[in-house]
Amino acid sequence: MRIETKTIGQNTVAEYEKFGWQQSETRRVHRGRSSHTEYVVARDMDRENYRLLAALEAKYFSLKAQKKTYEPADPLIGIALFFLFVFPLVIYLLAKNSQKEKIDSHNNRLQLQMDAVVNEAAELL
Repeated sequence: MRIETKTIGQNTVAEYEKFGWQQSETRRVHRGRSSHTEYVVARDMDRENYRLLAALEAKYFSLKAQKKTYEPADPLIGIALFFLFVFPLVIYLLAKNSQKEKIDSHNNRLQLQMDAVVNEAAELL
């Protein structure tokens, strides 16, 4: 009887059991200041349909690796984008409005002076 073994994490034990694996050992692994539990699972390689189970297991975990995860919007990024794009737009629009008011005021003064010159020229004719 040939036995295949594999070390996996706790969250995947139930998934591996679906493909003929059986939990055979539990280990506590210490790395530095932290530690975690590893599980050793075993499967009989002489079992009927072993190759089919192994192929299905490979396909399952290949498909699982392709899954995408949704990450919700980060409020800090939203605030940063607001200040990077909306705030400068408001400042730009205020500056352009102020510039327009100054130009209109300047042009109105020039128009008054131009009207005075025209009136003076009309008196001479």
